[in-house]
Order: sequence, then C-alpha cells, then structure tokens
Amino acid sequence: ALVQVWGGIVESQVDPGQKDNSNYLALARARAVNQVMKANLKLSEIGKSGELLLATKNGDNIEFIRSLRGGHVMGIPLGGQPAEYVKQVLLGQTGAMIGEDYRGVEVIAAYRPLPKLGMGLVAKVDLSEISRPYIRAVFLAISVGIVVILLCAIALVMKLDPVFKRLERNREQQSILNRMMRIGMEDISLKDKIDRCLEDILSVSWIDLKHEGIIFLANEKNRELYMVAHRNIAPELLQTCARMPYGKCLCGRSAQSCKLLFSSNSRTDERHETCASKCELPHAHYVVPIQAGKKLLGVLTVYLEEGHREMEAEKTFLSSLASALGGIIERAQAEEALRLSEERYALAALGSNDGLWDWNLKNDEIYFSSRGMAMLGYGVNEVTSTFKECELRVHKDDRDSITNAIKQYLASSGGYFKQEYRILHKDGSYRWILMRGVSIWDESGKPHRFAGSFTDITRRKKEGLEMRKLSSALHQTADTVVITDTDGLIEYVNPAFERITGYRPDEAIGHTPGSLIRSGNQPPEFYKGLWDVLKRGETFQGTFINRCKDGRLFYEQKTITPIKNNRGQVTCYLSTGKDVTELRRTEDILERFGRILDSTTHEIYLFDASDLHFVQVNKGALDNTGYSKDELMKMTPLDLKPEFSTEQFDKVVKPLRQHNDVKQVFFETIHQRKDGSTYPVEVRIQLSYAETPALFVAIIQDITERKQTEKELRDLLKENRHLGQRMITIQEDERRHLAHELHDELGQAMSALKIDAGFIRESTLADNPAVAAAAIDIEQAVEETVGKIRKLTHELRPATLDHLGLVDALREKVDEWCTAYENMKCFFSSDGELAGLPEVINITLYRTLQESLTNISRHAGASMVDIHLERLGNKVNFLITDNGKGMDLSEKSEGIGLLGIRERVSALGGELEVNSKPDGGVAISVSLPFSEDYGESES
Repeated sequence: ALVQVWGGIVESQVDPGQKDNSNYLALARARAVNQVMKANLKLSEIGKSGELLLATKNGDNIEFIRSLRGGHVMGIPLGGQPAEYVKQVLLGQTGAMIGEDYRGVEVIAAYRPLPKLGMGLVAKVDLSEISRPYIRAVFLAISVGIVVILLCAIALVMKLDPVFKRLERNREQQSILNRMMRIGMEDISLKDKIDRCLEDILSVSWIDLKHEGIIFLANEKNRELYMVAHRNIAPELLQTCARMPYGKCLCGRSAQSCKLLFSSNSRTDERHETCASKCELPHAHYVVPIQAGKKLLGVLTVYLEEGHREMEAEKTFLSSLASALGGIIERAQAEEALRLSEERYALAALGSNDGLWDWNLKNDEIYFSSRGMAMLGYGVNEVTSTFKECELRVHKDDRDSITNAIKQYLASSGGYFKQEYRILHKDGSYRWILMRGVSIWDESGKPHRFAGSFTDITRRKKEGLEMRKLSSALHQTADTVVITDTDGLIEYVNPAFERITGYRPDEAIGHTPGSLIRSGNQPPEFYKGLWDVLKRGETFQGTFINRCKDGRLFYEQKTITPIKNNRGQVTCYLSTGKDVTELRRTEDILERFGRILDSTTHEIYLFDASDLHFVQVNKGALDNTGYSKDELMKMTPLDLKPEFSTEQFDKVVKPLRQHNDVKQVFFETIHQRKDGSTYPVEVRIQLSYAETPALFVAIIQDITERKQTEKELRDLLKENRHLGQRMITIQEDERRHLAHELHDELGQAMSALKIDAGFIRESTLADNPAVAAAAIDIEQAVEETVGKIRKLTHELRPATLDHLGLVDALREKVDEWCTAYENMKCFFSSDGELAGLPEVINITLYRTLQESLTNISRHAGASMVDIHLERLGNKVNFLITDNGKGMDLSEKSEGIGLLGIRERVSALGGELEVNSKPDGGVAISVSLPFSEDYGESES
C-alpha cells in the first residue's frame, strides 16, 4: 500500500510533456528523492527496520537511498549483486517478495516502477520485526501504567485501544502478505496458489467479510473473466458467473475500467445485474482488479454484510492484496508459458529435421545437436566449433554477408535472426542452410548467448530455382498457358492469355475456357472430339476459332495435355496456345495472291540468286513459253534468252547485288519459246533477301501487241507531223496572200481616195470651208487606215523574215518592241548555224517571239527580257525569259496565244515548256527537231 500510494504521489507531480527535457527530469528526480527522505522520517507504519528507497541506474552503478529515515544517496556497482527486488523494479516489474537485502538480512519488500522518472520505488521491512510493534506497545503500556499507576489506567486503555487495533491490523496484513508470498514460491499449480490465497484473504478479521468470495482470471483475447477460485458461492451463481464478459455486472465493469468498485447492497445496485436475481440474501461487495503494471490479470471479489460502509483503509489493503496476487499470477503464468514452450521446443526438435545450435558468446564455444552435425556429414564429437572455424566453412561468396548480419543482429539488442547461406559439407560439396536464432542480452545490453536452429534448404533452393525459371518462362512466353482442373475450370492463366484475350486472371479463374472465349464458329463435333481425346489420356492438337473479350475473333493453335500423378490419374490439363491469326491471314492472302498470280498473263519467275535456277514460276510463264513446270524448274533465265551470256546477265543485275539504292532493273529483250518462236518482252527484276538463299523476282510482260501499237503510233505521229507542217505552211501562204491583197488592192484604193480628198479640199477651200474641213478629215482617216493596213500586213506576213532571214527578223522584232517601251532592257543572242532552216520552223519561232512579247507587255510588268536562240545538231532551242511578276501555273490556265504556240510546236514534233513562280518571272522554252524531209513534206 505504501509503495502504491507514495509511487502515485511522486509520479503525479511529473509533467509527461517534459519527458525529453533533461533539466526538468533532473529536478523532478531530486524532488522525488527529497520526498522519500521526508517520508522515511515521518512514517512509522513500517517499523524501525523498514524504509522506502528509490533506485535508478546511473552508468555502471545502481544508486539508491537506503539509510533509515535519514537518507542519503549511495551507489553499488551494477555488476555486483543487488537485491532481487531491486532488479525486478529496474526491469519495470510491480510486486512483492521475500528475500535478502544488501545486508544479507531476510526482508519482505514491495516494489513498483516509476517510468516517468526512470526509477523504481521499494518499501521493505525485516521479517523479524513484523511482530515487534505489538511487543513494544505492551512494554510501553506497562511502563506508562507503572508511572501513572491506576489513576490513568482507564484513560490509558481507552487511548491505546486504537493503537493496539492498528498494530494488530498491520500485523495481520503483513502476515497475510507474507503467507501469500510463500504460497507464490511453492511448486504447485496456479489454480492451487489462487485457491489458497483466496482462503487467506477471506480470513482477514478486521474487515467485516462473510467468508464468501471469487477470484477470476482475465482472457484479454475474448475480453471475458473466467472463475478459477471461489468460497461459499450459491450453485446458481457458480454457473452464471463461470464466465463473465467485460462490462457486465460489477466484476465485468471492474475488469473493463481497471478500477476498484464497491456496492453496499446487491439488491438495490443496478450494476449488479447477475446477483440481483440469483442471490437469496443481500450483501455488499468489494471488486478489485488484479494487475501487473497496466496489464489486467483478473478480478478479486469479496462479500461483506449488507449495508457495509466503504472504507479507505479496506480499499488500500485489498488493493495491496490484489497487487500481490498479480505478482503471483504473472510469475506463475510466465513459468507455465516457459514450461510449455520448452516442451514444445523439445518435441519440435525431436520431430523435425532441423539442427540445433547454441553459441556461448563469453567463451566462443558453439554447441551443435547430433542432427545438426549429421546434416553436415559429421559425428557428434568429430569436430570442435568456434565462430572462426564455422566462418571458414561458409562459402566465400556468402562469408561477408553472414558475418556482417550476425554482427548487426548482436548489436541491435533485440529481434529475431534469420539468414540463408552456403556451408561446406564433409563430402566437399556446399549445402544451402537457413539459419534462425535469438540472442539473450544482459542488463548492460551485452549479448551473452545466441541460439537457434538451422535447416538444410539445398533441395528447396534447387526446386525454387527451377520453379523461378519455369514461372519466368510461363510469364514471358508469347504463347498462352492455361491450367484447368479435370472439370475444365481454369486454375491459372499467364500474362499472354490476358494480352491476347483481354481477360484478367481474376476474371478467368473459376470459369471454363469455353464460357469465356468460345466463338460458336466451330461445330459441337469439334469439341466432342477434343474431350474424347483428353478422356483417353492423350494429347489434343488443333486450331480454335476463339473470341476476345472485346468481340474480336482470333485463331489459336492449341496443344492440350493431360497432367497425370504418379498413379497415372489425370489431375489437371495444361493448354498452350499460339495466336495464329496473322499466320492464317497471311496464308489466305498468299492463297489469294497465288490465284491472282496464276490468273495474270504476265510471266513471274523466282530464281536462285547464286545458280540462277528457277524455284517457282506461275501459270502465265507456262502458257507463254510452252514449257511444263518440271521443265522450267531445270532451266535458268539464260535458257529463255539464248543470246544472253552469264557475263551479260551479271552486268545487268550488278546494281542489285551491290546493295545500293537501285531496287529494280528494267529492260526490254527478246525471249524464245519452246517451239523456237520469239517474242518481245519487258523485264523487271528485283533482288529479295527475305529468303535464304536470296532470290531474284522477275516479272515479264509479252509486249508484242504494244510494239506493234508503238510502230503504228510512230507512223501516225510522223504523218500527223507532216500534216501539221503542211497546215502551218498553208496558213502562212494564206497570210502572205492576204497581206499582198491588202497591200496591193486595198492600198491602191486608199491612195486614190486620199488623192480625191485632197482635190476636194483644194477646190472648196475658198468657197465652202465646211466641205474643205470634211475633206481634211477624210485625208487623216485614210492616212490612219493605210497605217493600220501596213501594220496588219506586217503582222500577217513579216517581210523581213522573207528578205533578211530568221536571226535578223527576230532581232528587228526585238528592237522594234523594246523601242516602244522606254524603260525596258532587251537582250538577244544566237548560237550555231541558223541559216537555211525550214521555213515552217522560222515562222513558228517568229510567231513564238511575237506572242511572248505581246504577253510580257500586257501581263508581266517586267523591266528586262532575255532572248536566246541556238542550234544543237538537228534541234533548235529557243528561250525567252523575263523578270516580271511571274504566274502561278497551278491556278492559271494558258491563254489563247500560249495555247496557239503549243499547238504549232506540237505539230512540228517539238516541246514547249513554261516555268514560272510568283514574283520570279516567266521562262518559255521551245525545242524543235528538224530533218531533211521537211522540204519534201512542204513540197
């Protein structure tokens, strides 16, 4: 009780928010020391030899206050032998015990930790002094009686009676606690210990107990109390209260709140749900939680007479009894758990294939069980083991990692050790070992023992490696992998299945493949045949038309294999599938392509790029050459073109063999049929490296009809060219004739009209000025008309072309046109022999210049014109360029003048080219061929 009360007083003055403030904690500890010193001076309940002391660890020392009611700090080495209760309180335990103190004297001690201060509080008294207070009081009474004699006898008795009662109560309390401590030390079951403790508790004489009570133990997992000891409880209550949930009745409420509860009348207390209906006689209750630290271990319930009043001394005493019970229960449960653990460990060691090891870190000796030594091929005493010897047996690649792992674990002061490594077997091979263990650390935090087990996992490692390889293969393969049970329900699908079908594993597992991907495009007989094969235990292979999750159809080439156990029973089915949709499409395309190739009249040959032998030919080749397929398979392209030598052929295909940008060669030649007849062909050859060896692909077209058509077209073009030349000649003759008519006939008429108008003007000038004025107007009109006739005559037929020749006529035209435009720069040049050209070419070139200059003056907005004429062999080139604004040929069609030039040039078999871009000027290029037959055609 003293420990609980003073411990509460000391800790209540500590602010938990200052736990990280070292200065604050130092002051708080000093204050606690001062309070305990004062308590030792004031308290007399614990006798002359009793004292309160504070203990704490300070480096390698334990410091505590030990002097009787005087108190001063004293230290002893931590490595020494402090009392057991000091060890327990510094480990954070709460309880009471009988043992020797630092003097070697047997004492009874109670203790509790002060975690807020990092200290422990202990109250102790010599066992031999427990009965002294009563004797001392007797002697005191006798002494006083002698002094006061009879006069104060009555007053003395009245005054000492409470003291005697208090001393007797203290003696009884200490006696019960002493007996409970001794019961806790006895080697009996926990139930017997609790039962005997309950009997002692109910024997307390100074509390108005009814010798009725119950002790429950707590089941934290189920959050309920279960009865383990009772006295004089009604049978119906034994059944009702055998198990009590937390929160129900007084006992359950005390367990839930971990607080002492009191009820003065079981009949009227609403909290007393159970007993209110079951108990025949009303009674009062103390219900006290049994705890070890903050852990609830059980509940103590004692019965009192109805109407009993709650007393603080009773509550304090019952709490101390519950605390003592908590220590007994906690220790007994720990011992029982240890015993069961040791039994389980011993059974596990006997029944397992694991080896055991125990490393004494102080002397570096390692013990191995016989099973452990046998795992490495050794007998029990065949080798000695130290850490260094064991380290040398570890595989060199694992040595550093296992050594570092052990060092790190031993430095961690807690946890569980687990590591895999390879160790040398006696036969020279290495075995994979799984090492597991735990260490024990002393109070200074140093490990002194490290023990555990090790398992040979060599087979598991090999199987794991194989399984990882298999799993990796299943996950990475592009083919679908499906495993079903014997009813066809999917148990596993790999990522390829999801990628191809669209179904995730969680969507597929538990379903049949048919319910997910069957398209319905295959008859039921197909699937019946599948199951017939599988039920015979045989492998099925076939192509399925399946449907993806998004509705797309795909072809899958599947192999389904029954997987059997060692008894030959089918346990599941393994299906692997390859998506052959593209292959089927390719085959369909190739099939259609083959039909197309066979339907074409062209000859198609595939022949080896090295020996030139045909490897494939189409039907057109058979029909055109007259050879059979077997005959052509023995031939080369040189057999179809006898005048071609190997060297000549190599020269033709050399650009293809050089891997440059040339993709195909094209030429025309003559082929020979089986019957000896020949025919012209157009040959296109490509070199393909898609196959091994490389292949030439030749497409050959019979161009007999085309050649005939070309000949007819050439003849027609020649005839058309002559007709065009004749038409131009006729047009120019008509123009020349019209020019002569205008010049001779109309010119003479205009001259006569001008003479007549002059005569009228002279005759009427004096008499009739109006007529004279009209005559003048007629003269001017005639003069203008004559000018226009002269210009029109020149346009119809330039006389300079007949008199001066082509070059001078063109130069005169350029000069005349350039003079008309002041800011225009004109350049004219010519090369080659240009005299004696056919007249039709001369007039065509002149008309081209004439029309071009007209267009430049109207549309170009140019400031410079360059004209160049040249003769190259039997061809005349004429180029006219300007620096004007140009024209967009893609948007603007040719005008009538340019179209007339194009028709003239085309009629002569020439070419007209117009090049221009906006703001870049225009270039007109004319190229006219000529030959000696121009004169003949004109004649």
